Amino acid sequence: MSVLEHNVRFERRLLGDTLAELALGLMDLAAAGSARATGIELRLPIELYFSADSGELTGDLPLYRRATAFDAAPAQITIRLAEEAL
Repeated sequence: MSVLEHNVRFERRLLGDTLAELALGLMDLAAAGSARATGIELRLPIELYFSADSGELTGDLPLYRRATAFDAAPAQITIRLAEEAL
């Protein structure tokens, strides 16, 4: 299958699934590292789409690295994870 085929449909993740995968990936990195971090902040571009038919909000990282003048600018999302004492 060619990358240039127009009938290829990319499955986009739900926003909650994207955020969960990012957070779990960061936690895995923190557990495997020898250094200890008490907090991290990520600022990422994210493409959002709301489907009125299903009522679902999809939010995933952009499909392409470079946008054209025809593409809408992606939204920005900031994720802050911090350690808290119990």
